[in-house]
Parts: sequence; C-alpha cells; structure tokens
Amino acid sequence: MSRSRQGTSLPAQASNKGADRGLNGGGAAAVEGLAESVSAALPPPAGDDVCFEGGCPTEVEPPHGANPEELEIPALREMKSSSAGPTVWSEFSGLAAETGAPVNLGQGFPNWNPPDFVVAAAQKALSEGFHQYTRTAGHPRLVQLLAKRYSKHFGREVDPFSQVAITIGASQALYVSFQAILSPGDEVVLLEPFFDLYLGQIRMAGGVAKHVPLSVVNGEWRLDAEALRRVISPRTRAIVVNTPHNPTGKVFSRQELEAIADVVRENPRLLVISDEVYKYMVYEGLGSGREDGTVTTTSIDPADAAAALQASKSTTGDNVGSSSSSSSYGSSPRRVAQPESEGRSSAAREAPPAEVAEKVDDIGVVEPLPALRHVHFATLPGMWDRTITISSAGKTFSVTGWQVGWVLGPQRVIQEIHTILPYMQFCAATPMQEAMCTVLVDAEKPYEGSPSYYDWLREQYSGKRHRLESALAAAGIQSLKGEGGFFLIGDVTKIKVPEKYSKASTPAMPVMTHDWAFCRWLAIEHGLVAIPTSPFFSEDSRKKGLGNGLVRFCFCKTDETIESAAEVLMTMAEEQAQMKGSIAAIEQPAAVAA
Repeated sequence: MSRSRQGTSLPAQASNKGADRGLNGGGAAAVEGLAESVSAALPPPAGDDVCFEGGCPTEVEPPHGANPEELEIPALREMKSSSAGPTVWSEFSGLAAETGAPVNLGQGFPNWNPPDFVVAAAQKALSEGFHQYTRTAGHPRLVQLLAKRYSKHFGREVDPFSQVAITIGASQALYVSFQAILSPGDEVVLLEPFFDLYLGQIRMAGGVAKHVPLSVVNGEWRLDAEALRRVISPRTRAIVVNTPHNPTGKVFSRQELEAIADVVRENPRLLVISDEVYKYMVYEGLGSGREDGTVTTTSIDPADAAAALQASKSTTGDNVGSSSSSSSYGSSPRRVAQPESEGRSSAAREAPPAEVAEKVDDIGVVEPLPALRHVHFATLPGMWDRTITISSAGKTFSVTGWQVGWVLGPQRVIQEIHTILPYMQFCAATPMQEAMCTVLVDAEKPYEGSPSYYDWLREQYSGKRHRLESALAAAGIQSLKGEGGFFLIGDVTKIKVPEKYSKASTPAMPVMTHDWAFCRWLAIEHGLVAIPTSPFFSEDSRKKGLGNGLVRFCFCKTDETIESAAEVLMTMAEEQAQMKGSIAAIEQPAAVAA
C-alpha cells in the first residue's frame, strides 16, 4: 500500500489471490458483519423523487447514549471540519420535497425505465441462478469481457485478472483509487468546476485538493495548460480528468489531453484518474466541438428558439422518454440513482460518419457536421502506465441502481485496489454483473433503426439537449458550449431575481450568490429544480465570482419533463419582461423630471 495510516494498515494475507477466488475466509465474515452493523445504523432511504446524485436529505442518528464524537472516523472528522453542515444537495433535495416541485432538472440520472433488452438480461441472470458471491475483484465473465473490449479501445492487451476490477458503481471506483494511490498530504489536481464528490473522497484518503479553473472564451470552456503546470508540486500525486465533463458537458479535445499528458511526462510521480462515465454521450451537431480542437460557435436567438421550441412539440414522439415512443424506453417514468457505461467496439466507435454533409437544424442554423470523438486518456503515448481509467454502466442503460462500475490500469495500481476491495464489500451484486455481460453484447446490435444502441442513445440525447437549449434561449438564458454528458450550463446573470432571494441566507449558502438565489426562486415560485454551480468551484474561486451566474440543467429526462420545463421557463421569461417594463415605466418619469 502506498499510504500509511494510523491503525489502518492491511495485513499481507489480504492479497488479491485469496480475495479474487472469493475464498478469503475470515475476511468474508468480517465484511458481512460490518455490512450488517452499518445497515442497522442507517435510516430508511428518502423518497426517490428527492434524491440527487449527491445523496438524499437524511441524517444518521448515533446509537442511543453514544457520544457522536467518539464514534467519528478520523478521516470523516477532518473532512467535516472543512466542509461541515448542509450542502447544495441537501438543500435542493429538501426544497424539491418541501415544495413538491413538479419539474426536476436537478437530478443527474434518467427518469425513465431501461430498454427491454436490459431488463431481459437481468431477468435471465436471476432465473439462471446467479445469486451468490462472485469473485471479489470482479465476476470472471465480466472482467474478461471488459478486458477484451478495452484491449481494442486501448490498442494493447489488458489482462482481465490483474488489470481490471469491478466496483459498486463509478463512485466506489473513484474512492478506492484515491485510497490506493494517496498518502497523507498528497495533492490531487481538480479542473474546476468539478463534481464535488471528488473533494470529499480526496480528503477521506488524506489528500489535499488543488484547483485549476477552466477558462471560458466566447462561451466555450478551455483548459489553461500553463495554469495546470504551475500548480504541480513535488507533493502532486494525481490529476483528475473527467471527459465528457460534469457539470459543464465539455469534451476535452485530443490537443487538450495531450497538453495534460505533457505535464504528466514532466513529473514522474504523477498519475491521471480518467473519469469516463459519459464516454458514449458525445454529440455531433449544434454547438459541438471537433476532435482537432476547433469549435463551431452558434448563438441561438431567443425569438428563433421560442418558435423552434413550439414547432418541436409536435415532433417529439420518436425520442427517449416520450409517451408516444414506439420504444418501451421512457414510457413509464421511474426515478433511480447514479453512474454510466461501457460498450461499443473500438472499430464502430472510431468509424467516421458515413457522410460529413451540411446539416440544417430546426432553427435554421447551417453548419458542417463535426467529428468529435471520445479519447481514452490511456491511449495517449506513454500514458497507459500512468492512467487509472474509470467507467460504469448506470446512466447509459438507465440502471443507476444496479451500481456496476469498473476500473482499469497498470497491474501495480490495480493490485492495490484488489487488496482494498475485500475490506469494503465481498463483491458487487453478482446478478447485476452477470446481466451486464449480456447487456454489453446486445447493445452492439442494431437498435430502433440505428446501427447500435449507443448510436440511438446519442441521437436521442442530442435531440433532448437541443430542445432544452432552445427552451433556455427562449427564456433569455444562453447556454455555454458543452459537447457531451447530459448537463447544460446556463448563464443566468441577466435574470433579475427578487430581493427576498438575493439578500437571503441559507445554512448551505450563508453568503448568497446569484446562481443559488436564482435556483431557490425557480424552485419555490416556479416549481422547477436546477442546481447552482457555485458549489462546483473551490472557495477561492467562488470569492472571485466564478460560477456566480451559472446554473446546471439536466436533460436526461422524459420529453414531457423537458416540455414542462420549457413552459415554466417561458412563464418566467414573461414575468421578467413585465418586471422590466414596470421598472422602465417608473424610471422614465424620473428621467423626464430630472
């Protein structure tokens, strides 16, 4: 182990050999006993409708008569001291429950059922008897399948039993990776804005987060390679690269990733944790970037957007989550809870479009079809041995509750992860791992008229993204460019928020920011939940105003949900117009008198 904690070193007999065979004897009993004690201490989960990817608004009460401070784990105590109290997730989960907000674009997971072939795979796994423990480091069939697929993606042989591990979702893959590589005081670089889960997990591993803000140029997020280089120190152990990126939707170009790789090559101690859970959500068309780093700049006129939005309401029947869809996908909304996917063969993924023709979108913008692709960081020259690749299955297949994630990398790192895993759980759910073996194969087949499920999914999400972008533009909210994932960042700096919100204070945001006030007002008075981006920035960056006027909207929702959001946003825009008219009427006589 690279880390040396007080009283937490793992015994040598916990090596991956016994654990991998699922025969680690007393370790199994210890894990079972720990699981039972933890389960007994936890309250029942909150309702599905108020849970966000950051958690549900519940608190764990200590056992009767116990001193809470005595029960605290030191790493948790340290984390709480620097980030104590309510969070953006607890506040807006609470607001969603309290107000009964009918339109929720805050939750970062799909609100529809998975495709039939995914459900069938789960039923098959259960009926065939996959009910008991499997190999701790990963179900043999699944790690072999993933190794075969990633061998194609990476252009090198990946060993299934020494270079792959299966985890309970991508969140655990991240957690166990930080635990494996960090020693107390090690630094981890986060490109901000960043998904705030990283911060807590780094602190729990004894690490220290360092931050490099992405710059915004003409509405496009860009990496400042020199700023990244300046923050590196002898204590820097890792850089987290998340592409496509949460919360911005940015897809890092090959040139940007090469710039990061140059920094890694200059520092022999550095590793990259490549969070690729949105890898199959890279979109072509409006507002997308190109693999060569150039970006199509498109600004949507609010009037055109409003007209396009109205016209699109009659053409949404073929999309994910539409009640009129011929597919079962999304026909009956259901809330679930976190991560993402793997799948399509390298040859299919890398194939260029059949024709790179000019495309006319539904608001009249003519632009060439870009060739933007996901780039695995581990495929860059010399980076396989310096990269921990993380992905998962939940969001791509709308099965976030299955919690099947994975991590791949050089044997020396994965060996450490194999050693840690038996002390966290005996294994990820066996039937879900077995089902995923079938799902990943079936997803390659033609689906709903598309060459594969992945192609179909991208088309559907691209349409949803465009409709939400148009709805925001019609309401006077311009979206920053994002080429992947399922979030849009909207600039709300021009939206006037009532003073009772802008001058308010909440436990989670004592000094109110514009984005936070806007989201509270939107939820309380309009019934639409979105997430402010201030919490995705470091404290120093927030003091500089970064994120102050930006809001995250999620478009992995049914067409009905997006249409309802569009109506709410239009109502908000009309109120803004009336408010501006009233202010102008008051100011005009004053100007004449002067």
